Parts: sequence; C-alpha cells; structure tokens
Amino acid sequence: MSVEVRRVEQQTPDQIGFRIGGMGEELLRSVEWQAHAHPFHELLWNPRGASTIAVGSRLWTVAGADGLWIPAGTEHSGWAGAGTLYRAVLLSPEAVEAMPEDVAAVTMTPLLTSLLDHIDAQDLTDEQRSRAQAVVPDLIRPSGAQVSLRLPARDPARTAARAVLEDVRSAPSAQEWAERLGISRRTLTRSFQTETGVGYARWTAEARVHRARELLSGGFSVADTAEDVGFSSASAFISAFKRVTGATPGLSARPQDRPT
Repeated sequence: MSVEVRRVEQQTPDQIGFRIGGMGEELLRSVEWQAHAHPFHELLWNPRGASTIAVGSRLWTVAGADGLWIPAGTEHSGWAGAGTLYRAVLLSPEAVEAMPEDVAAVTMTPLLTSLLDHIDAQDLTDEQRSRAQAVVPDLIRPSGAQVSLRLPARDPARTAARAVLEDVRSAPSAQEWAERLGISRRTLTRSFQTETGVGYARWTAEARVHRARELLSGGFSVADTAEDVGFSSASAFISAFKRVTGATPGLSARPQDRPT
C-alpha cells in the first residue's frame, strides 16, 4: 500500500493573515502527517472517511459528525486512508479567545458546517465575512462524548496494546496475554489500569470501537464491521459501541449509509 508522508511547513503568526481560514482535500492515497504544531487553532473534520490523530498518549478518531479541536501549539501527528475527504479550519488565537484549552471532540452540526462553507465563499465582502466569522466561536463546543484511546507508555500493557492495535479482530484474552508474557492476569490488568485508567478487557473493547468508527465511516455495514473488529455478534458490538461512545453505530456511518 502506497503511503504519502507529509511534513507540515511551520508558519509564524505574521504569515497567517486571517481570522478564520479553511482548507481541504480529497486524498488519492493514504497519507501520514509527521508530528507538528501550529501557531493557530485547528478544527478538523471529515465529510467522508476517517482520520486518526495522535496527541501525546491519546489517539482520536475523526469520523462522521465528530470533528477535533486542536489548540494552537499542540503537537500532533496523524494518518488517513485513501478516499478520505478532510476539511480543516484554522483560527487565529487572537480572534477567538474563549475556546477549549485542550484537544476535544466537537460535534460538527449542520449549522456549523454550513456557516464554515459560507465563509469560504469567494463572493463575500470583507464585512459579510467578518460578521459570519464572529458567530463561529459560539458554535464550537466540546461534545458530550470525548472518545479517545489512551496508549500505555510502559510494559507490560504497552506490548499488549501495540499488538491489539495491529489486529483488533484477533486480540487475545487477558489470560492468554498474561501467559504469553509470563505474568499473572492480575499484573496485566493492573498495568492497564495504571497506564490507561481501564482494565485490559475494557481497553480492548475501546480499541475495537476505535477501529470500528473508521470502518463505518468508510461505508462498512454494522454487521460487517462487528465481524471485522472481533465481536461475536452485531448486538454485542452495538452494546459495546454505545457503552464506549454514548451513541449507536449508525450515527458513525457515512451520511448516505445512515439508517433513516
């Protein structure tokens, strides 16, 4: 599989020259963005497909109606698959002072996305664009479900977690992992609890949901997604998905694939 690795050119505040500016691209191949930080805030979302953003020890899936708010100065990296259509809005910090201070999931409501599309219109006067931009900060609010996956930094949890992320479908049980690593199940569970705040079983379920959101946004059915990420049935998958995200899998599907 061909993967394009991109370095992000750094900009200084005097080069920005905007209050709110937008960019977007349909990816023709898988892309990996190397670690970087911006002097401006970034709001990222994907009208089609999904991307994964790594910030510190956390992974965030950007898919469906969930966007991601990345404050200025926050180092992050990411990757997205071929066919993903991504959008990003860049906001000058001095223009939007009362904003979330930490990385946060943001619900991309129809009103917010329509307003951002309106601001991108080429035929707006400076006064019209300024009025529209003034409303945007009021619509960017952290969503109720802050779904991210915390990555263990130390063993034995780190070794197990890396293997699970490579193949969530075949993730071994806690007992199987403990036997592989030559430790007790209690030691493994305690390591995950210390490193991630949850035990191995819960972390594995979250990793499966993390992968499932990517598949759903790519057009996979709920049943096929459940099988692909290792759940025994669609009903078990739906229950786990709702427990982790607070929503049903149907809401993470592509707009044209969502149930009506």
